[in-house]
Amino acid sequence: MREEEILRAVAEIMARLLERPDFSVTMQTKISSIAGWDSMRQVMFVLAIEEKFAIRLRNPEIGQLHSAGDAVRIIGARLG
Repeated sequence: MREEEILRAVAEIMARLLERPDFSVTMQTKISSIAGWDSMRQVMFVLAIEEKFAIRLRNPEIGQLHSAGDAVRIIGARLG
């Protein structure tokens, strides 16, 4: 799966969790700067990634999820 496809899927997950279909995401989008993002959304984000990509994120990977780009890189590495 290409980086652009992964980013598109990550953006869709984020928009759904925020209930904002128009939410724009780039590789540089920092999770900490997203209004309304909290620890519960972070947990839901991890679960949604795991379900969408049929992977299981490890604790160190979860701790590295600071931006959409981080998510894309981690998912891409796991999909190999």
